[in-house]
Formats: sequence, structure tokens, C-alpha cells
Amino acid sequence: MPKPGKILLLRNQAESIMAFRVLKSTLADQTLIGQVIKRYGNHTELQTGEQYDAIEKIGDLEDTSDIIEAPEAEFEDPNWETDETSKNILAYDPELDEGSTLAETQTAMLDTSLPMGKNAPLSAAPFSALELKVSLLESKIAELETKTAANELEIKRAPSEVKNSSPGDSKENGSASNQEKQPLPEKLPEKLQEKLDDDLLDKDDTPTPDTSQSVDETKLFDNYAHWLSIGFGYVTNNAADGSGSIPLSAGNLKYGVTLRRRLILDKPQLQDSLVLDGGVYFYKAINFAAQGDSYTVLSLGANFRYNLFFSESLGIFAYAGALQSNVIATVSPVASGTAALNSILPSLGGGILLQIGPSWYARLTVGMDDISLNLLLRF
Repeated sequence: MPKPGKILLLRNQAESIMAFRVLKSTLADQTLIGQVIKRYGNHTELQTGEQYDAIEKIGDLEDTSDIIEAPEAEFEDPNWETDETSKNILAYDPELDEGSTLAETQTAMLDTSLPMGKNAPLSAAPFSALELKVSLLESKIAELETKTAANELEIKRAPSEVKNSSPGDSKENGSASNQEKQPLPEKLPEKLQEKLDDDLLDKDDTPTPDTSQSVDETKLFDNYAHWLSIGFGYVTNNAADGSGSIPLSAGNLKYGVTLRRRLILDKPQLQDSLVLDGGVYFYKAINFAAQGDSYTVLSLGANFRYNLFFSESLGIFAYAGALQSNVIATVSPVASGTAALNSILPSLGGGILLQIGPSWYARLTVGMDDISLNLLLRF
């Protein structure tokens, strides 16, 4: 197989068709990749299935115009032979290589079943510029894998660009030393891209986290939606003589559901929430309107509560709503006492929330309708 850098002349009997320089040769599948450096007559590309004679150039004449301009029928020059004992061919032929581009490159497949040498037939197939770029890139990657870490870092720094080979590398690869940089195709083949990515990732399998920016997320203080509490204290109701309201000792059961968190305030040290509360108060009024009378009262309350949290464990609240009381049982009742206890009163007040354990709070309520201490469970 001709070595990279050699020049081959393709002929059809006595007619010269095309001259090209060998860029790469593969012995396994008898493949040649070459760069067109000279066309003869009106021949612009090799025809698929056509048979050609391949003649290898092994030396230069003092006047190369004799080769280029000689009549085709008389082309018999001793410098065009198959013997490789003569002097080496230059990596860059000043006349033949001038003006050549990668877009003009063809590839030729040698038929090993036919005799080699000057009269060996050669079949050629067109080779697109994009396919050639990919082929050259695969060859370049294979070479860079054996080089130093500095060259590997150069690939990381500019993976989207293939740099020109140095003059020394040009002889090995058969490419012109003065050739301009050729950009990679916009999209590499999938297998080639995966290989390049794997080579880069092998240098450091552990990805480095990006610490240039930190996410400033505000921690939520009100983590639960439900409020369930039980307590004891005082609830207010009308006095029997109508002089105002009086406190009556009562037990209570309250339930609330959070409607909205961070309604207005959303800061690391200050957050708020809005809750809908409902409660049941149960108590007895004895000797309320007269000596010996007794009234069992069930009061139902509903209100909106606004919480202000300074942390997960501490908060204050304010509420507003209404409280309706109903007498459900009596002993020796007095009409004025029953009428006073069947009432609807406004509820308005505030309080403190203090965490005493996981999901458990102490709730102190002080208002015009309710003064109580409750054990509160959040869930």
C-alpha cells in the first residue's frame, strides 16, 4: 500500500485522469484516502465502477512541467514507477498541491484481487468533504490519546476546532503545512461525540458542584396545616340582670385549618399565616338568676386568626369573629336567666404560641370572649 505523503497518478489507458496525494492508507480493508492535487482535461471527479491504472510518483524532475504538459499519448517517464527505492516525495509539492482544498478530496478503494503496480486497475468512489473531516478527526483523536496531558487539555479548551498540524506532523499525515484551519462539522456523529465526551469525563469522574451561586431559600416556620387544641379557662356571656358580660368557667375544644402561609411577610426572621378557627365551649351556670337555678350552655365560636411567627417555636396571633351561646339543659330555670344566656357576642382578642415539643405547642388566649390556656397539636 502507498504510504501517506505519496503521490498517485490515475490513468485510463494512455489518458491521465487525476493526481492525488495519499493522506491515509489502511492495509486491513485496502482503503486509500487522498487529496486531489491535479485534474487533467475536463475530469472533475472519479466515476464509480470505473477502472483506472494507478502509478506512484517516487521522484521529482528538475522541470516538472514536462510531466504536467506532456502529451497524454507520449507519457512514459522513468520517474513514475512502482519501485520505492528512489528518493522520497516531499510532503508538499509546490506545483501540484497549490490551490488544493479539502472539498476536492476523493477516496479510492483498491481491489486486492488485481495485480499491484503500474498496471494495477483502481476503482474510485466519491468521498464528501464532511465524511473526510470526520475521518480526519477520528485519526486526530487516536493520535492525541497517546500524547501528553498538555495536548489533552488543549482538546478540552477548544473541542470545537481542529488545529493545523505542525510541519513535522504534515509529513506523517500527508496534509499541507500551509493549509488553513478547517472547522469541525456543526454536529459530530453520535458515536464520535460519545467517545470524545467519555475521554474528557475520564479525567475527573467526580463532577465539581457549582458553588458560584447559592440559593437563598427562606425556611418555613408554619409547617403544618391543621390546629387541634383542648383547654380550660373562661368564656364570657351576658349577665342575668343585663348589666353587661361576665366570665364563666368552661372547657373548650378548638380546631383550625391554615388558609394561607406567608401572606404578607416572608423573611428569615418573620413570617405570617392566616387560619380559620372553630371552637366549642361547654359550661354550667349555677345560681345564675336565682338561688338554685342551673343552666347547661353550649357555645359555638368561629373566627379568623392572623399569626405572626418569629421562629418555628415562637409566635403571636390576633383573631376576630363571633360566639353564639345556647342553653341546652336547665334546673329550676328563670326566664330572664335563660334569655340572657342565649346570646350572640363578638369575639376579639390575641395570644401567644410557644412550642413545647415536636408538633406540640402551648396556646394562651386573652380576649373579650375567651381567656384560656390550651394544649395544641399541629399536624
